[in-house]
Amino acid sequence: MPYAVNGTVSTEQLPGAIEISEAQYLAALGAIDVGKVISIDNGFELIDPPAPPAPEQPEEPEPLAYYVISKMTPWLRMTDQEAETMTAVMDAAPARLRAIYNAAPYLQSNDPLWPTLKGMLSANLSPARADALLAPES
Repeated sequence: MPYAVNGTVSTEQLPGAIEISEAQYLAALGAIDVGKVISIDNGFELIDPPAPPAPEQPEEPEPLAYYVISKMTPWLRMTDQEAETMTAVMDAAPARLRAIYNAAPYLQSNDPLWPTLKGMLSANLSPARADALLAPES
C-alpha cells in the first residue's frame, strides 16, 4: 500500500503519512519528475512549488562623506587639449588661489576650495567632465 506525506510518497508507512491509491502513487512519481510538490494538507494533492523568494536587493553603499585624490589625477585624466585649456585658466587665477593649489599635497572633496576647482573645470570644460576628472580614484 502506498503512502504520502508532505513532499514525498513511499511504499512504507511514514510518520504522519496518509494512505493513497496505486494510481495516486504513480501520478505522484511522475509529478515529482516535472517539479510538482506533494501536499497532504488538504488531502492528497500535487501542486506547483512555491515561487522562490525575491532576491534580496543589495544595500546601497553609504555615500562617501568626502574623498581624497592625488593632485595629479585630474591632469592624468585630461586630454592634451583639456590640459592646455586648464593650464591657461590656472595661470589666470588669482595668485593666492594658485599658491594654495600648488601648496596642497592632495585634493579633498570637503575642502572649502573644492567647489572653486570644480567650478573652474565645469566652466571651461563641462560639468560632466569636471565630475569625471574629480571622481574618486578606484
